[in-house]
Amino acid sequence: MSQSLQTKIIEKYKLIYPNDTIKDISQKTGIQFTRVFRILNFAPMKLSEYEAFNHAIEKELATNEVQFINLASKIYQNASPSKVNTIFKELSQLLKICLFDDNNSHRSEVKACSI
Repeated sequence: MSQSLQTKIIEKYKLIYPNDTIKDISQKTGIQFTRVFRILNFAPMKLSEYEAFNHAIEKELATNEVQFINLASKIYQNASPSKVNTIFKELSQLLKICLFDDNNSHRSEVKACSI
């Protein structure tokens, strides 16, 4: 496994789960505790381990996506049309800022839109 791919997946995992301990990572990925420790200390990662980290990330992102869609639906159903329009405009602006930041980033590091 390429060190840069390994570093990227670990950085992405840490963005999503910033407070996870080695034990937490082990439980979420199914990778042995001592192996997680070695991976975090730059031992080369196996493909199956990369996939385990990726699966843990995708699971959390899918949960967040569903929660976001449910919340948006509830807002749309219960808020006034003017409030829905205001929220829509704010989210559109946030997306523009995130896309602008992504397009102007010259670093290859993993990052999240920090707004």
